[in-house]
Amino acid sequence: MRGLYRHGVFLVLVGLVWALAAAAFAFEWFADPYDLRFARPAARLADHPYPSDVVPRLFEAAARGKADLVIIGGSTSMGYTATMMRQAFPLARRPVNLSYSCADTDDMRQVLPLLERSPDIRRVIISIDVTLITKCVPPRSQSALDPRYYRHDWYDPAPEFSAESLALSNAEMQTHMLDLPSWRPRLPDRVEGMTNDPPLTTSPAAVAEIAGLVATTRGKVTTGPDAPCDVVPAIRDVIAPFVRRMAARGVAVDIVAPPYSLGIYATWTADPARFPASPFASVMALQRCALQETAGPPNVRFHGFGADPAIVGNLGLYRDVGHLDDYATYQVILDRIAAGANVVTPAQWPAYQATLKREVDAFRV
Repeated sequence: MRGLYRHGVFLVLVGLVWALAAAAFAFEWFADPYDLRFARPAARLADHPYPSDVVPRLFEAAARGKADLVIIGGSTSMGYTATMMRQAFPLARRPVNLSYSCADTDDMRQVLPLLERSPDIRRVIISIDVTLITKCVPPRSQSALDPRYYRHDWYDPAPEFSAESLALSNAEMQTHMLDLPSWRPRLPDRVEGMTNDPPLTTSPAAVAEIAGLVATTRGKVTTGPDAPCDVVPAIRDVIAPFVRRMAARGVAVDIVAPPYSLGIYATWTADPARFPASPFASVMALQRCALQETAGPPNVRFHGFGADPAIVGNLGLYRDVGHLDDYATYQVILDRIAAGANVVTPAQWPAYQATLKREVDAFRV
């Protein structure tokens, strides 16, 4: 009898655990914190920068949450904050930066249609990041976007089921805001791992390594012919159609050539296998083809910051050769975009590329 009693107690406990788990799952499914299922008003997004691995889950909420100014791209545009965006564009009511590390062509193919469905977007800023043509390098080797968040499969109704997702569901139900304390940056209005790190020039070893690469690749970086647009199908197949459709709706579109430091081209030249052509030619093709494929509508502008020596020639503004660290410089760039500065037209592209080539060839550390 005692054995049967213990067996019965065990089954009751197992049943309770399963019932609690099912109830928790049902609660999260109904709360739907990332707004994947229900056509109700989306939760508000916080003004602070979100962690890079959380940002890819926010496109649906941003599209349905009345975001009117959106920045999209890879890690080179992660440093812009909602505060910066409001300062540059005072009429923006709900700005959001949806950039995240290693955003690639497949990601853009999946998330851009979500933004197209939004009737509230008035301006989109697109950073033409190199991850549209090459994969990331360690420590992060791939995008954090999980396609389950946007497939809406009936058999996977809550893509994430964890203690964090339950806490998020509870917080969203109470505050109607998509936020958790653990998502807030350590420093106000700073992006973790981007604008709260010491600059590159504080590391003598890192500076010496870059100086060595610049010296050993001198004369090799910018040589060779231009690459055709065929090597950057992301522009033709994904970015340009999105830009044309948004422009046709009257949405302002700013396409941005990222302000890579002049030192990055030597780094890329030392690892050329990642690129469809030579690294310099590949990046120039990515930007040139983005300009050519989207030119025409008056509400589409291409901004070239890659040849601005005050920015790209100063390693003290960077956390590494590819990413700005300086908060004020991010604001300067947004202010210039808002003012219509640094605009490059198709007719001006040859001079822009020639200027950048001279700066890269003359760069010294």
